[in-house]
Amino acid sequence: MRFRKKTAVSSFFLGLFILVSLGVLRHVSKNPREYKKLLVDLGGAICAIPGFRVNDFSFLLNPNFTQNDGKTVTNFKKCREICIPGYIINNPHKCDNVTEVIVAVVSAPRNELERKTIRETWGRHLESISNSSVIFAFGKTSPENQRILRSEADTFGDLIQFQVEDRNFGIHTCKQLLVNDWIRDFCPGVAHILATDDDLYVNARHLVDFSRQNRGLRNAMLGYTSPQSMCRDKTQDLDDFPTYKYPYPVNARFIIQSVFYSRETALRLSRAADTANFWRMASDMYISGVLAEIAGIERKTNMRFAYLFGEYVLRNNFSDEFVRVAYKNAIVISHLSILMSPGAVHITPAMIYKIHGIFYPELTLDESPHMN
Repeated sequence: MRFRKKTAVSSFFLGLFILVSLGVLRHVSKNPREYKKLLVDLGGAICAIPGFRVNDFSFLLNPNFTQNDGKTVTNFKKCREICIPGYIINNPHKCDNVTEVIVAVVSAPRNELERKTIRETWGRHLESISNSSVIFAFGKTSPENQRILRSEADTFGDLIQFQVEDRNFGIHTCKQLLVNDWIRDFCPGVAHILATDDDLYVNARHLVDFSRQNRGLRNAMLGYTSPQSMCRDKTQDLDDFPTYKYPYPVNARFIIQSVFYSRETALRLSRAADTANFWRMASDMYISGVLAEIAGIERKTNMRFAYLFGEYVLRNNFSDEFVRVAYKNAIVISHLSILMSPGAVHITPAMIYKIHGIFYPELTLDESPHMN
């Protein structure tokens, strides 16, 4: 008797759940815009549900935002008010003979060893096998660091330095954005851009081959894409500067770390920046997320630009043969912190020398830093 009662109660609640679900689905099918707005408003908890999508990001173009009290309106700064064009150091002829790939490396003045390593390994290799080149991008810095940059610029001719202030909530984003402006103005013949960091390894041969095989790439950015509409990162909050605080509960899909795209796409990003609001967020989220969404640029997953665990493999003395097999198709070898893992480390200059020696022993220098 008890079993029958329990079965009846279970059946009742199951039937009720099915009826409610069908009602919700019917309502959604008739009012997709209203439902989409509801999901956006719900924010954090909803956007974490696997498979959730927000396909209409037109709110990114709003000139202002009404806060939760329904009265307070925040008028945001425009992107070009923060990322101001202009050069301290320019190299307008760097792209004169570049018709394939320009690799734009965002660096910090103190990372002299990282730049030296790139110049002596994959950067040199890239320029020797193709009509490609590497450029390092910087913002304003201290007088002491400025002397370092000026010396490197005079010696190597591969630096550009922008007039943007070194702010902890905008400098990285502005440098990446202004690199696209620089490419627009001084690289008319370049086919593709690889935007990356100075603590990764780029397999030059694989990059050149990929560029030559994808000359038709136009309105797209390739790399390791985030889940679409990933929950807004709480570290984006900046209470002291409300006009820079991203107000929406979800992000547009973006590409994490290294990203490959065409010159046409760079022009689209530059145009999008002319009208976009500026928000304090990770540069990946802003450039390949916000600006790409505004410009209608497709983001495509291609994991050849983000082969992970490079620092783990090299620190733990895996065999050279293992490295060759594990990374045989990699264009960019990355570190685990791309997944925001606690305790992750960077790929050090010594690791870059080691990787380069494994793949191209005939190009390896006689002397390189020892592994830590």
